[in-house]
Order: sequence, then structure tokens, then C-alpha cells
Amino acid sequence: MASASHATTQQNVYPIQIAIAGLPLQITAERAISLPLANQGYIVLIGRDVLRICTLFYNGTTGAYTLSV
Repeated sequence: MASASHATTQQNVYPIQIAIAGLPLQITAERAISLPLANQGYIVLIGRDVLRICTLFYNGTTGAYTLSV
């Protein structure tokens, strides 16, 4: 994996399934990259492969967001 913040590094890849509580929706991905996000205060980073089936509204003034499926 390579990013703007660091050089190319080896990362683990896992199959995943995302379920949203209260919705009859499951998103599966055959390959998801493991990243060390905890030290930045994050649990997960949602990529465009998931966001492509959603509508994301971000209010930059208030910092609020709404994600609709």
C-alpha cells in the first residue's frame, strides 16, 4: 500500500462483511486492507467502494455529517 502520508508498506488483506444495525443491508468485500488507524483515533476508514452505494452529506461549518443508504 502507498499513500500520501508514508512510503509503500506491506499490509494484511482480509475479506469483510459490514452490517448496519436496524437495516436489512450487508456489504461484503473480498479484499479490505488492514491499516493502523487506532493511533489516529479512528476505528475504520470507509472507502469509495462502500460510499458508492450511499449518499454522504457533510456540513463543514458544523462538522456534522449524514450517511444514507
